[in-house]
Amino acid sequence: MRVPILILLISVFISAVATGQPVKVQPSSVAASAEIVTNEIFRRTPSIDGIITPGEWDLFMSSSDVVLTIYANWDSNNFYVAFQADVIDSVELSFDLNNDGFYHNNDNLWITISNLEEGQTPEIKAQLYDSKSAKDKNETGFSAITLTGIVVKTGSSENGKVIELALPSEALKGFKIRPKTKFGLRAAARSSGKVHPAGEPGSVHSCTLVETKVSVPENMDLSLEILDKKVTPGQELNARVIFRNKGKDNIPASYFVIGGEGRAAKLMDSEKRMLQSALKPNQRVKHNYNAVILPHLTVGSWAVGVELRDANDSRIAAGLAAFEVVEPFVFTVRSTPDLRKHGIAETRAKVFLEVFNNTNRTVFGKVKFAPPTNWKVSPRYEVREFAIRGEDQSAVLQYELLIPNSETPGEYILNFDVQIGAYNYPVVYRMAFPIDTEAKKQPKSTKTAEP
Repeated sequence: MRVPILILLISVFISAVATGQPVKVQPSSVAASAEIVTNEIFRRTPSIDGIITPGEWDLFMSSSDVVLTIYANWDSNNFYVAFQADVIDSVELSFDLNNDGFYHNNDNLWITISNLEEGQTPEIKAQLYDSKSAKDKNETGFSAITLTGIVVKTGSSENGKVIELALPSEALKGFKIRPKTKFGLRAAARSSGKVHPAGEPGSVHSCTLVETKVSVPENMDLSLEILDKKVTPGQELNARVIFRNKGKDNIPASYFVIGGEGRAAKLMDSEKRMLQSALKPNQRVKHNYNAVILPHLTVGSWAVGVELRDANDSRIAAGLAAFEVVEPFVFTVRSTPDLRKHGIAETRAKVFLEVFNNTNRTVFGKVKFAPPTNWKVSPRYEVREFAIRGEDQSAVLQYELLIPNSETPGEYILNFDVQIGAYNYPVVYRMAFPIDTEAKKQPKSTKTAEP
């Protein structure tokens, strides 16, 4: 039975009871005033806009000496952190990228962000710590570095000031943002001259990037699997949930609800399934869930959640699983000089347009290529056709360019008009002339589908 039951905040429940008790931080790692809610950072894409909405973030840490809440998430592009407190003067992040101790090796970053008043430009300072083979903390190991690409948004709410951050992999020195990556993390906020939670830059907590989370009693197993971890708008998402009683007594389960979780709750179908009886020892209940991905689910990572409840509507178990919404097509253009065919009056080059198919269907399309004025192109067909037979497959169209050497040096625009079905996708590639003949390949330009 499909019903409009919303699964909004399973993540809060899982964080609080995933191990039976909230994870308490050892005094040696973070001051006792801090409570780590989870060491598993869930995959989910928040909106970085200075506004924290219900179901958008997953809780990471709270501080008991001040009203401070810290959130953390990740997706294939970024690591995300948000802070919310009455007063925030600056925020601090420490990363031990190899999870081998902050004061060991040269993979450690200490980032401070200040000047956080609305309307001002945030000031980002970063230091790299290199132990230089020292076994203990080396005060000379810190050196200033420049990090680019970090997005900072500030805002306010009824719960206080909000700071949201998006840190791409490139800004974190190639941090491997992918499932099962282990790393050390410390997050803190400074207000009125004090840091909360207290601690030095190296007091990191070991964390893991995860795509699934479950909370179950000891006598039970729960498996929530996304069968299509990558989906496009209009495509059907398929998932499977399995409950199993591995104990000796009945589990008083009455029903379960499965559907979109967090911000996806109102954008995906939810199902309520009644159980015929309590879960008996060794009994296994399996259910397949499917939902069409609507255009409102924008590109990024979202979650499906499941809750098992008793007749009194009390939760017995819960699970979360992430999936990624992607654009149906990705277009990549690159060029390379044709060194064997350079002449006195002209330069020859090759241009390649790749169309990558993220959908689960066969794709037929057409391409119109418009080179700059005075440039000649081969083949001379005004329109070229292509077919891509299946998901994660691509078609590559090659063009040969004949460029007059009398052209003024500079950047030139190459326009491709790709038609797939009823949609047209403009693809623009900027190509420098004269061509760097020392480079085997020119820089690539990648564009996701925006009809």
